[in-house]
Amino acid sequence: MTALAHVGLCVSDLDRSQRFYAEGLGFEVQERRSGGDDFAAVAEVEPPVTLVAQFIVKDGTRLELLQRAPKPATTA
Repeated sequence: MTALAHVGLCVSDLDRSQRFYAEGLGFEVQERRSGGDDFAAVAEVEPPVTLVAQFIVKDGTRLELLQRAPKPATTA
């Protein structure tokens, strides 16, 4: 391996985790992305799912803070 693109961390509270890394450790907040079942296989989780990822960076280290939330059940 010659390079590491980024590291993903699963978190239970995305906003709280972002504050910790940005305000506490000095990471720079970058883009936030969201996805659904189309990302379930990549994230190795079972659908249905909603995923929100917050990217942060410091000194060349890029972290992806990933929060998973189940989709609400649909009713007939």
